[in-house]
Amino acid sequence: MKLSSSSFRSRSQFRRAIHWLALLSSILLTAVLLLALVSCKKASEPAAPVSENIDVQDQGQATEEVSDSVWPLTGLPIAEGDSITRRPLSIKIENTPAARPQTGISHADVVYESVTEGGITRFNCIFQSDIPDEVGPVRSARDSDISIVPQYQALFFYSGANSTVNKEIKKAGIDNMGNTPAASLYHRVDYRVAPHNLYLNLAEVYNVATGLGFATQLQSPSALQFGPSKLADAKAATNLTVPLSDGYVAKWTWDQGSGSYIRSMDGASLDAETNQALSANNVVILWASYELGVVANNSQTYNINLTTSGKASVFMGGQQIDGTWEASKTKPPRFKDAQGNEVKLTPGKTWFEVVNTDVEVSSS
Repeated sequence: MKLSSSSFRSRSQFRRAIHWLALLSSILLTAVLLLALVSCKKASEPAAPVSENIDVQDQGQATEEVSDSVWPLTGLPIAEGDSITRRPLSIKIENTPAARPQTGISHADVVYESVTEGGITRFNCIFQSDIPDEVGPVRSARDSDISIVPQYQALFFYSGANSTVNKEIKKAGIDNMGNTPAASLYHRVDYRVAPHNLYLNLAEVYNVATGLGFATQLQSPSALQFGPSKLADAKAATNLTVPLSDGYVAKWTWDQGSGSYIRSMDGASLDAETNQALSANNVVILWASYELGVVANNSQTYNINLTTSGKASVFMGGQQIDGTWEASKTKPPRFKDAQGNEVKLTPGKTWFEVVNTDVEVSSS
C-alpha cells in the first residue's frame, strides 16, 4: 500500500499527541500524590498551642498565669464550687468614729486606707473570695478609687461623689453600682444617724449587676503575687505605727498565733458583724503623692495616683522588708526589696496603708 505524504503527517501528529497526553497525565498524577502526602503530614502534626492567659484589659498582651486552685487576691485554696473568675466587688467604706465599728469588712481580701479630706481616712474594701451578706457604712468615692478599681477589674459601690470624681469614674470605664444605679441593694439602718447609716446588701449583687448589663465573670482575673521570697534584708517588726494624719493613726501588732497583724485605731478595730478584731496577713505601706484637688464639703480633697511607683514597706510574718512598689492602670501593685529582688506576699488578707511621701512610719 502506498502512503501519501499527507497520510504520513497525520499519523505522526497523532503519535505526538498521544505522547504529550501521556506526559501531562503523569505530571498531574505526581502533583496529586505530592498534595496528598503534604496533607497527611499536616494532619499528623499536633496543633500549635493557644495561649489562654490573655488579659482583656491589656489589649491581648500575655499576662501572668493565675492558678485555678487558689484565689487571685489571697493565694488561699478555693472551696469546691467556687470560681476564681468571679468578679471582685470594690466598696467604699467610711472610717470616722461615728462609723465604727464597721460591718463586714473583715471579709475583704484587700483593703486600701487613704486620707480623703480634713485628715479623715476612708477604706476601699475589695471582696472576692469571701462575700458577706451586709457591708457598711458606705460613703462617697474619691480620686484614689479611679486608680484602684480598674486594677482589680471590680464592680464599684459607693454613695455618690462630687462632679469631678463622677466624671473621672465614667471616663475610666468603671462599672458603677453606686446607690443610684443599684438602689435596690442599699438601705439605711435605724441605729445610726445619716450620713453614717447607708449599708449594702450583697446577696443579690451579681443578679443586679447582670440586670445593669455588667459582666460578673472575668476572663483573666487580676492577682497579687504570693509565695516565698529570697530576702536578705528583712528585719523583725512586730509593732507598726502609721500616722496617716494627726487624728488618724493606725497601729498594727503581730500575733504569732494567728499569723497576722492585729489592727487598732483609737482602741481595738472591730467588725460589728463578728465583734472580732480586724487583721491582715500582709500590711503594706505605699508612699504616694497627695496632691490637692477639688473642694468637697467645704474641704479640699486629694488626688492620689496609684498607677505609678514609689517607696514601700511590706510587713508579713513578723518581719519588715523595705523597697519599692510599682503598679499600672490595669495591674495591682508589685514589690521589690532594696536590691531589686521580687517580694511576694504571704497567702491571706492584705491591707494597704496609703500615706503621703513625707509621712514617717515607725516599727519595732
